[in-house]
Parts: sequence; C-alpha cells; structure tokens
Amino acid sequence: MNRSLRFGVLILLTVYASTSLVACANNTLQMTDRDVLIPSVRVSLPVVPKPESGEQAEATWSGVTLDGEVSYLLTGEDRQTLPAAEQVSLDKVTVAGPATVKTRARALDVTATARTGLAIGDAFTLEPVAGIQVVNVDLELVSPTVQGTDVSTSGGFIVGGRSAIRPLEFLELYGQYTFGYLFGGSGRVVAMEVRRGEVGARIFGDDPLGLFAGYRWATYDQRRESEESDANLKFRGPVFGVELHF
Repeated sequence: MNRSLRFGVLILLTVYASTSLVACANNTLQMTDRDVLIPSVRVSLPVVPKPESGEQAEATWSGVTLDGEVSYLLTGEDRQTLPAAEQVSLDKVTVAGPATVKTRARALDVTATARTGLAIGDAFTLEPVAGIQVVNVDLELVSPTVQGTDVSTSGGFIVGGRSAIRPLEFLELYGQYTFGYLFGGSGRVVAMEVRRGEVGARIFGDDPLGLFAGYRWATYDQRRESEESDANLKFRGPVFGVELHF
C-alpha cells in the first residue's frame, strides 16, 4: 500500500513538473501591421561612373554606387491571443494565458550599401547589394493590467539585390530585396534578422534633389535573452521621401 501511494505521488509530481515547465515556456511576441507609414531620406552617390556605351542596348558594367538611407517605421500595432499554458515576457513583465495582449513597435532603420552589376544602356540595371545596417526598435507589450517596454539597437551586415528599369529619362521603376543579420548592441536582443522587400518609383531631373515612393515589406526577427520572449515584427506599408543624388 505504501509503495502504491509513493508511486501515485511520484506520478502527480511528474505531471505537475511537466505542466509547470510548459507554463514557463515563452511564446514569441507577434506583430503584423499592414498600414504603417515609412518616411525615408536617401543619398545616392556614384563613385565609379558607368562606362560610356556607343550602343543603346549594349550590356555594360553599371559602375559602383554608394547608397545611404534613414527610414522611420511609424508605430505598428497588433493583438495576440495567448491560450492557457502559454505566456509572453518583456522587460521583466510576464503575461500568462489565457489572455489577449497588444504588441506595439516602431523602428529606425539605417543602411549604408554599395551596388554594382549589369547595365543595358540607360534602360535597365541588375545589381547585387552589400553593406551595413543599424536598427533601433522600440517595443511595447501591453495587457489590461501591466505594460512592458524595451528599446534595443542592433547592427550588422546586409546583402541583397536591386533591379531597375528607366522608361523615361526622369523616371526609374525599381525593386529591391535585402537580408540583414544584426548583432545585439544594446537592450536585451541577442541577434536579429531583417528581411526587406520594396518596389517603387524614383523621379529625378537635373537637380540633385529627387522624390521617391513605393511599398515596403519589412520583417524584424529578434532573438532575445532566454528569460524573455523572442519577437517577430512585420511592417507593411507605403515608403516615401526625398533623395539627394549626384
């Protein structure tokens, strides 16, 4: 009888420990906002000009261009439903399910890149892109009873590709995709992966100041310290601004 009792207690303790471990597992903070405004400022400097071509449709080297950009992704917001035995944690604030939480995020995204590749006259370019990226993310976790915030800055490397066509002398239509792997520099972020896709149009003339507008898909995947939830932040929305080109 004593042996059966001990066996039953052991089973109960095992079940309790298992459910406690599950309850302590942090879920990922999720945010997807498709209506984020992204104002931006760009600088474009050709450091090695494209060689002159005698034929309009001749394939040549596109030269080397340095690009710099500062983008501010205005506040995105999303709700996340936590089932029982799941929780999210941010800035020493933990919310356990069942519950509904709200995630807010804004980001300052700075890139400096170089591109070079193939050009066909002045009508088409296809270029790989490489450089550095620094991202500052302001993240908030909000529930009806508590609120946690964290501001982190990460920096690292960015690679990708860019293609453009120029149907008119003053108009360029472009598409670009980049992937960045960033290391945590401040805050509780250990590492971050950034994926950005963008399509848009540039308008420029003889003056060095031009305009651009388009649509951007940006995802910031934060891997955070073990006691905190990772974060998957998706910003979608129009990007627009001014560009200084030489």
